[in-house]
Amino acid sequence: MFKCLKEDGYYSDLYDLSTIKECLRICEYWDERVKDLKDDEVRMGGIGLELQLYMVKGERYQRRGEVIEGWIDSDRKRDEKMERAEVPEGIRCNECDSGMRVIFRDLYCGSLKVLFFFECLNCKKRRGVFDDGEEYMSKGVRLSKAEMDEWDGEDDEKEDEKERDEGLLKKYRSEFCLSEKEGGEYIVSLSTMKELSKYVNETEQKRVDPDYQKAMELKKLTAVELEKFLKEILEKEKYIKLVFDKPMIDKYVIVPVTVQDEDSGRNEYDSVHKMQKVLKKNLEGTNWRLMSAGVNYRLGYLSCKLKGYERESRFDKIV
Repeated sequence: MFKCLKEDGYYSDLYDLSTIKECLRICEYWDERVKDLKDDEVRMGGIGLELQLYMVKGERYQRRGEVIEGWIDSDRKRDEKMERAEVPEGIRCNECDSGMRVIFRDLYCGSLKVLFFFECLNCKKRRGVFDDGEEYMSKGVRLSKAEMDEWDGEDDEKEDEKERDEGLLKKYRSEFCLSEKEGGEYIVSLSTMKELSKYVNETEQKRVDPDYQKAMELKKLTAVELEKFLKEILEKEKYIKLVFDKPMIDKYVIVPVTVQDEDSGRNEYDSVHKMQKVLKKNLEGTNWRLMSAGVNYRLGYLSCKLKGYERESRFDKIV
């Protein structure tokens, strides 16, 4: 009995042959296009061809295992169906009413209906019957000898096609079908291109984002620069003896800060709120911020903590 399921090499050849034919169609298309192009356009066309072929070969490599496994599974199910199918009983010749023998069986047009071909033991007339007893053609119309001869003649055409396909595989497989190493490199490069595309898109989105623009315009101050910057500003407001304590360095840089209020005429409330206002206003254009606990006051000493943002990727949090 005819078997649908083939050796693994059959499916590999079939898939690679499909890849080769697709690549050849692309080459033929580009060959037609370049006929009317100028030298520079031909060169650019060549680059376009190589890029398109590279993507097609890579995509075909990625789908290869899944597609082949699907083919194998489909043919396995077809074989199981044909093995389980029972030959219709009582089939007799439409011409001489003699008994008939099965000469061929196959799944009909890719479906799961099994078609049996019978041949008369006496006059050699033929007819087709499905496994459920349904006639292959409308009742009373037999399958002609010419139709069966045409069916048989397809074998010669298939043999010629097989030789042509073997020639294509031998000539183009190494050129158009990626090896395991080449396929792995394609997958890595594809992942890199996707990441690059994502980065470019995100960068473009940020470029037109006004908040991102503000974040990029922040003045990035080191601890030394910050101390000098604040000392000058605070002294103008009569906050003196600025001291930076030991910092806490983790995801952010957090610096405890202490000053003394030189203005004895200010009460605690005014002193705290004045200093908070000065710090928030002047730190706004920098990468430093007053932490949410705000400013504390004890007997003329004011203390607070400043948070420093080091990475530009976090500047948008400030904005």
